[in-house]
Amino acid sequence: MVVDWFRFLALDILILVYFVRRRKRKQMAEKTIHKNMWVAFFITQIIEIPIFSFLNRREPIRSNIFSIALTNTLTWPIATILWNYTSISLFLLELGIILLETFIFSFIFGLDTKKAFVFAIVINSISAGFGFLIHQYSHGKTF
Repeated sequence: MVVDWFRFLALDILILVYFVRRRKRKQMAEKTIHKNMWVAFFITQIIEIPIFSFLNRREPIRSNIFSIALTNTLTWPIATILWNYTSISLFLLELGIILLETFIFSFIFGLDTKKAFVFAIVINSISAGFGFLIHQYSHGKTF
């Protein structure tokens, strides 16, 4: 009877240790995710600002930087939350972001709608491609 009590107590301790370690791992993973999210945001800016500036050469560079920075500040958190916390496909996510950025470029910044749509497709295709490559490389996957 005492042996059964000790077995039960040992099992309880093992379960408790398991869940405490699991919670610590989850908290550490969340910190890593948040840190990686900011890195990804800045990489997105570094990739998209020069591309938009090249495509929109008629506007001053400051205007282009402001436009992309503001657009990414609005669309990037939406994309990140949807990607991390839902099961949405990358294609649908990028399509939604392209449509939203087309709206922002054309109605807020005054670009022609067709031009804004082409800009959004080019910018997001290149940015998503780089993001995919970085993700593959950082997880040790090769092609």
